[in-house]
Amino acid sequence: MGGRLIIVGGHSRHVGKTSLVVALLRTLHAPEWTAVKISSHQHGTASEWVEENPAESRYLQAGAGRAFLVCAPDATFERAVQPIRRLLAEGRNVIVESNRFAAYCAADLTLFVIAPCIADWKPSSTYPLGKADAIVLSGEGELPPVAEALAGERIRGLPRFRLGVAPLELSPEWVHFCRRAAGGGIAFL
Repeated sequence: MGGRLIIVGGHSRHVGKTSLVVALLRTLHAPEWTAVKISSHQHGTASEWVEENPAESRYLQAGAGRAFLVCAPDATFERAVQPIRRLLAEGRNVIVESNRFAAYCAADLTLFVIAPCIADWKPSSTYPLGKADAIVLSGEGELPPVAEALAGERIRGLPRFRLGVAPLELSPEWVHFCRRAAGGGIAFL
């Protein structure tokens, strides 16, 4: 049996995607999970696959068994996908922070983060928004009209949750939703 896959996307940079992954890792049986952040731009000296340092990685500090930072511009994105597919085939659970990855693998759970106060919408956000199982609002405000314009009718029926304040917390309703949406196959504490 393959591993479980959670994808976390969002409409722009700095909307709370990493914060949501950290909150999920704190709630999941995290040592069973490998966390991967895929970015199209450089993060420090990261190039391609870099295993993160426990002192610097928010994912590892939240309890992930392993964490990777992947720099994958569009031209090399397929190379970033293959190691994740191998991890899943080996039965490992993976949580991926990436919009583009949603087009490459079917997830057990896809979450989309929206910060109503940030007006920028990346072109890469349209596909994962359309695949989302739930919307997670980060910060103040309500769902902006651009989200409905991009996702159409589908977004109106999606469950919506608000990312709690520091320390980030996921409500019991949120944990119940995630467990149900993933077919019960994802274990939460």
